[in-house]
Amino acid sequence: MTTKINELKYKTFKHLGVNELGKASDNIKEIHEVLGYDFGEEVILKEKSQISTEYEVHDTWAVTRDSYAIDKNDSFEFGICYTGDMNHAVNLRLHIKENAKAKVCLIFNMLDCDLLGKIDIKIEENAELEFAPLFIMGENVIMNIHMSLAGENSKFHMEGGYIFEGNNIADINVQANHSKNSESIINMHGILLENSKKTYKYTLDFPRGSTNAKGSESERVIALADNFKNIVVPVLLVGEDNIEASHGAEITQFDKEKLDYMYSRGINKETAEFMSVKTELSPVIDMNNARGKEIIKNRLFEIFPGGDNEI
Repeated sequence: MTTKINELKYKTFKHLGVNELGKASDNIKEIHEVLGYDFGEEVILKEKSQISTEYEVHDTWAVTRDSYAIDKNDSFEFGICYTGDMNHAVNLRLHIKENAKAKVCLIFNMLDCDLLGKIDIKIEENAELEFAPLFIMGENVIMNIHMSLAGENSKFHMEGGYIFEGNNIADINVQANHSKNSESIINMHGILLENSKKTYKYTLDFPRGSTNAKGSESERVIALADNFKNIVVPVLLVGEDNIEASHGAEITQFDKEKLDYMYSRGINKETAEFMSVKTELSPVIDMNNARGKEIIKNRLFEIFPGGDNEI
């Protein structure tokens, strides 16, 4: 059986090479199979101490498989930072039950390691989720995020971000399936540095029965180098007449006049880049609590030494 990773639900032209991840190593394919092993019972979160810090070791990989739920009518928020000197394989399930509200912030601080991940989200009737995944560096970064807006009036709002430099693979696949009166907002904010390579695929699916659903998706990328590869694949699947949907993508480089002005005010290159990156990632940063902001601040300061380290 052929292992398919980050496969698009609705295929596009084969020659574009985006329908699935085609050049994953045998080691990554093997760990991808391990991620599907038994999860155990769903944990209903009441305290942050219930968030697991344990992982299994498979060769050079730290493997986590966690399933969390926010109970009916509850409100809960938490964050997880994945980092260290091992490759990370993450399988995370989030279940937001009826009338619940949740905020989840994930920081993938991969240094020079690999990340292979799968995140499955289910949002029930009248429930809401704010979601902020941030990917910082990494040699191979492969992530599939699938959310099911399963209940009427369910809502999902994602502010995601990434910084890549000199990586081999960065392939992120985001999918949102809608139901009646559901709403999704999916925004991605990207920073591409020297020799970076990135593919971002995002799909809004409005099947039959998703009347009055709304969905928007966008990506904005700032390139801080001339040598990079950027691929974006927006997909809208519409099986219902009465829906609202939009998508867009933008890539830009530093405004030379703005940079010259900053330099004339005594701001060095590292600080100018730091300020621009901080501004671009601010929707993601702002979703985090004080501890998350501190982690991001310190990591950005390592990437752009000499920059203004206030967030």
